[in-house]
Amino acid sequence: WDVLQGPQLDYSFFLHLTPAGEEQAIAQYDSALSVDALFSGAWRESDSWLDTAQIQLPHDISSGTYNLWLGVYYYGDGTHLRVLLNDEAQAEQHILLGQVIVE
Repeated sequence: WDVLQGPQLDYSFFLHLTPAGEEQAIAQYDSALSVDALFSGAWRESDSWLDTAQIQLPHDISSGTYNLWLGVYYYGDGTHLRVLLNDEAQAEQHILLGQVIVE
C-alpha cells in the first residue's frame, strides 16, 4: 500500500474471486486494513506498506479462469472508497488485480 493521502478512518479491504465474466464471488477475503498492528487511520502520507492475504479456494472449484478483485471500504457503514484507474472512476468501486487459472 502506498499512501498518497493519510486516511481519516480505519478501513477494511476485500479480495473477491469471481468466474471470468461473472460478478458473484466464489471465494473472498475481508480484513482490517492494517500492517504490523498499525491500522490505516494511523498511516501518514508517503508511507509504504507491504501486506499479504490468502483466499481459501473452494475444494470443489471448477477448472477455468477467475478474476481477482480488490476493494477498500469503511466497515462502520459499508461505504466503499472511490476507485480510480487512469484517472477514471470505476463504477463497481473495486479494481481487477489479475486473473487466476485453475486447471
